[in-house]
Amino acid sequence: MRGHDRNAGPRAYTPPPRSRARRVWGRIGRAVWIACLLAALVLGVSGLLRSLGTVGQRGTFTVTAPCTEDGPSDSPSWLCKGSYRSDDGTLTDPHAVTDGNPHPEVGKGFPVTRTGDDRYTAVDKYATVGAASLSLFAFVLLLVSLPLRATRTAVAGALATARRKREAAARRRQAAKAEERAKAKAKAL
Repeated sequence: MRGHDRNAGPRAYTPPPRSRARRVWGRIGRAVWIACLLAALVLGVSGLLRSLGTVGQRGTFTVTAPCTEDGPSDSPSWLCKGSYRSDDGTLTDPHAVTDGNPHPEVGKGFPVTRTGDDRYTAVDKYATVGAASLSLFAFVLLLVSLPLRATRTAVAGALATARRKREAAARRRQAAKAEERAKAKAKAL
């Protein structure tokens, strides 16, 4: 019978052997899947750190000119020109540019994080929630994806160990009962 090992017992199942090409493509697919999940995790964590303001320098971006539409018409982005002032007052940039999401009014300020030489990211709760959900989603999928084979092996090993322990305990009980019977027989003689 295919997939059955006669020496392993009546309930033991061993999967049928896989071809070499199938094993190789399976490993490649698993590696690509894990690489994509790691990339999503890195992007999510970096976005989360940026939106929380833990990376970069927090400050206020004040719009000095009306925001202009930039990019393709089906998904435009808005560029806003203005000035940046760090929260501690050590850095100012009178020629700062950031995406105007949402479109702030001229003269209004909103919190940003300065992460690069001229890169300003708006700090808002939606970016934080989005980055956190991406990070959590990627992390959970990574946890589920990685240990499946190891978990099956560990569970099978634990079950086999428990079975061996039960069998050894039963043998010890039988040996103790046999010893008691032998003592009782010897005492009766």
